[in-house]
Amino acid sequence: MSSNTVSKADRRENFIKAFHENEMAMKPFKDFRSDLKRNYVDNGWLSREELSTAVKVYRFLKADVDMDQFHNVYKEMEKKFGT
Repeated sequence: MSSNTVSKADRRENFIKAFHENEMAMKPFKDFRSDLKRNYVDNGWLSREELSTAVKVYRFLKADVDMDQFHNVYKEMEKKFGT
């Protein structure tokens, strides 16, 4: 190993510092999201369950999930594990 090589410990430390900076930069957006949800619940516009479903739908749409395939797998798992 040459003297120019960065150690795993140094890489880990650099990663943690960068990760922390990213987390701090995202905090206001996370707070906004939390406040937005709280506002909808407090005003009686949507329940927590309805918000949760809306977020799941948003993520499905964003991920471009094949709904037919998802439905088939869901039905198969529902038979095995039930509700």
